[in-house]
Amino acid sequence: MAKKKDATKEFSIEDKLRALCKLQIIDSEIDKIRTVRGELPLEVQDLEDELKGLENRIDKINLDIKPFDLLGIPLLLVRNKKNQIKVFHNICSHRGSKLVTELCKKKNI
Repeated sequence: MAKKKDATKEFSIEDKLRALCKLQIIDSEIDKIRTVRGELPLEVQDLEDELKGLENRIDKINLDIKPFDLLGIPLLLVRNKKNQIKVFHNICSHRGSKLVTELCKKKNI
């Protein structure tokens, strides 16, 4: 009977260690890719939440009326729908009292 040649080649310990090291490096790179891929949806969600928060802040600013005094003259700063700031006297023409004493929304005036 003829002897069957073994198709498996014997590797030295050094070759096995080098191959193991290469596999560990590749596995580490795959883990990094999986981590980044997993974090991207979270980062996108965080950015979307931040954008919604900024939009809410802008909406609140657009609705605000702010009273202030300039050289002893009571004034009102009002932002209109065109995002323009208008300034008015903060005095009732009939009674002479201030119309607005603290920051408020347009619907309150």
